[in-house]
Amino acid sequence: MNSITERTTSKTLLLFTILLAVFIVPMSLAGTGIILPAIAQALGAKISVVSLQWVAAAFNLCFASFTLLWGAWADRFGRTKAFAAGCLLFAIASVASGLAPNGYMLDITRAIAGIGAAAVFACGPAILSSNFSGRALTRAFALFGSVAGAGVAFGPTLAGILLHMFGWQSVFYVHAIMLVLVTVLSLTFKEKK
Repeated sequence: MNSITERTTSKTLLLFTILLAVFIVPMSLAGTGIILPAIAQALGAKISVVSLQWVAAAFNLCFASFTLLWGAWADRFGRTKAFAAGCLLFAIASVASGLAPNGYMLDITRAIAGIGAAAVFACGPAILSSNFSGRALTRAFALFGSVAGAGVAFGPTLAGILLHMFGWQSVFYVHAIMLVLVTVLSLTFKEKK
């Protein structure tokens, strides 16, 4: 394989990886609301109404609060490392969310997932900017926005399907599986300044 083909393949894989992560974050935001009644039913007395509301709010609050911090960490430690660390943190927290025995633990794990998710939107665009230019960069950012919108649009439907077929925990486990894939693929990125 010649070097131009290798670079194209590498950039395609990089774009796919970032777009997959970008799809998962809004999917997680939008899809969680669909599974809240099932969580309430499954945990019963182990989750209060307030705690149930915090399942989504904790994620959103931490996602918004940590985006700038991930940007600073990316500048200090490298965009790729920060991106991979955030995705891995999101994956681990998603597994823990599915295993949560009560509302308090679920709220905490969703907050941690939000912290990890912030890395996707802080580091993903920076990685794209350092690997693409001109029209390719414009296309990459157009795809970034479109895929984020698709995550919001399809998140509730996908969560509903998973809920119906496998239970509420499966929604978090699918996020984790996809994020582990993103983390592994991101290890192939070559860091550019």
